[in-house]
Formats: sequence, C-alpha cells, structure tokens
Amino acid sequence: MTVGPSVKVAVFRAYYTDVNARLQSQAIALGGDVNYLTPGEGAKADTVNLAVLDRIWNLWRMRIRFPSLGK
Repeated sequence: MTVGPSVKVAVFRAYYTDVNARLQSQAIALGGDVNYLTPGEGAKADTVNLAVLDRIWNLWRMRIRFPSLGK
C-alpha cells in the first residue's frame, strides 16, 4: 500500500515501489554491499519526483488514451 497527498502521488509511489523492489532484489543477488539512500537523500529524491510528477502522469494518461503510442 502506498499513500500520498493526491491520487497522482499515491499511484506514482505504488508504481515505483514495484520497480525499485525488483532493482533492489537484483542488486542483492549480485552480492556485495548495497547502498541505500539516507533519509536526506530520500527527501531530496521525493522533492524531485514531485517536481516531475505531472510529466510522468501525463505520459501514463496518453498511453491509456492512445495505446499505440506506448509501443
């Protein structure tokens, strides 16, 4: 489950939780140390994500409205 101050943010976080979990699993499988974001880095990443959210949201909407554009 993800939450956010809007549906856009919650959907964005849900989508990228899945993507990031796969990447984390692959990184762990490679062995060695995995470097995680610090709380400060996470906060900065969230700020950047919120700044580009409308662009990504509009891309997703276009892919739903016009599926042939996503190919």
